[in-house]
Amino acid sequence: LKQEFGWTGAQDGIFFMSFDYVVKHFHGINVCLLRKPGLNTVAWKEERKKIQYKFSHEAHGVESVQMFKLIIAGEGAELYATVHQQDKRRIGTPLYFDIGATILKETSVKGEYKFIGSSGNAVDRQHQLEITKGVISSGTYLLFPTSTGCKIENERKELAKKGKNVTPDDVTRPAMISVHCDKLFLIQEVPFDARAYEQAVKMPVMAQGEQTDLFNDGSVILYTLKSGYNGNSYVAENKKTDM
Repeated sequence: LKQEFGWTGAQDGIFFMSFDYVVKHFHGINVCLLRKPGLNTVAWKEERKKIQYKFSHEAHGVESVQMFKLIIAGEGAELYATVHQQDKRRIGTPLYFDIGATILKETSVKGEYKFIGSSGNAVDRQHQLEITKGVISSGTYLLFPTSTGCKIENERKELAKKGKNVTPDDVTRPAMISVHCDKLFLIQEVPFDARAYEQAVKMPVMAQGEQTDLFNDGSVILYTLKSGYNGNSYVAENKKTDM
């Protein structure tokens, strides 16, 4: 491999590390979204925003989190939206909770949205939504960092069982959202909208999940989105107006 990739040991910033060494000393690898000019690619435009999830039992998950207006200037954009949380290798960092990102587009009907894409939620240090070329066009969208809050709720219950008071630090988690796009874009924070956020959580399950007709008459449809280790998400849709 050293010979194949031209490694010489010179002080040029290129280093060699055996696979055995990687396995022994590292538990994960992150690949940065970089594009070198001149390799038939367009350099990424990038923005990062700090966010903070606030959870509550009363809200059944996320009580608030920063959400953003995403303005794309240019057709056929390729875009990656990624939510990052603190690396658990840092001393004192909380355990990972499930994170994700969803993009919706407002329609002409107030309070209704078109589903564009979602990463789903995963218990990882970072979780990424990829929008391939041709899916998103020039225009204005809504970008949501998402979470079910299940792990935070379980932690809250454990504290309550032990008779401990739940502090604001117990139900908040800092994170960051980054956007990489090959077209000019802008992200602007907008006030948290609980109803819009609910759609950002429900619509991916309805768009990507398996459908079950619960009563075999089309009245109630159950959508199930399976995420392996990260659990399942369910949405029940009542299609009857008199129920």
